[in-house]
Amino acid sequence: MAAARRLVHIDVVSDTICPWCFIGKRRLEKAIASVAALPLTFEIQWRPFFLDPTLPAEGVDKIERYRSKFGEERIAQMLPYMQSVGAAEGIKFDYGGKIGNTLDSHAMMEVAWEKGGAALQNSVCEELMKYYFEQQGNLGDGKGLLEAAKRGGLAEDDARAALGDAALKKRIGEEVQAWQRKHRISGVPFFIIDGKFKLSGAQEPSAFVEIFEDLATRGAGS
Repeated sequence: MAAARRLVHIDVVSDTICPWCFIGKRRLEKAIASVAALPLTFEIQWRPFFLDPTLPAEGVDKIERYRSKFGEERIAQMLPYMQSVGAAEGIKFDYGGKIGNTLDSHAMMEVAWEKGGAALQNSVCEELMKYYFEQQGNLGDGKGLLEAAKRGGLAEDDARAALGDAALKKRIGEEVQAWQRKHRISGVPFFIIDGKFKLSGAQEPSAFVEIFEDLATRGAGS
């Protein structure tokens, strides 16, 4: 008789303009793929965070923003390094375009979870991150967000409703603050595995695998 499979819920606190969150997403997925033989089933839920809630929806030039935040000398080293790290995870970081407010993108993610659970939300998350990091998209641009969310499988009507839902956006702001307070989160990505194990930063797959193997030895329901 096959062993009962244990459901492992993973909360990932992240922002859609965070490059390390995209890298962390890919590394988590690698880790999950590598433990396919374990009696575990995974459910990933993306939670909102704002790296910079003051950004305008229309966006500001991405490179200029980096220059003002990090300085010319640092970004001359940082950007090629990020492209190299991203390439190892199948990500083609493009630093053209604008960086805008991410509230609407989080609204899309919340609605995706409500409508289709983990699978739909993860698909929408992937497309939003590709849109911003690889296609010079501005996450404050409603039209671009709609197209990216549709590519991820979210129905257009649901995506449009998310953009105009003031109550949902208020709730997202409250959720950001609640997660920060509860887990003392100061940076993302931040992973909470099975409600107990916490990892900060874009961990290597081996860090996740170690936790997964420990959970597998405990069995279902423990």
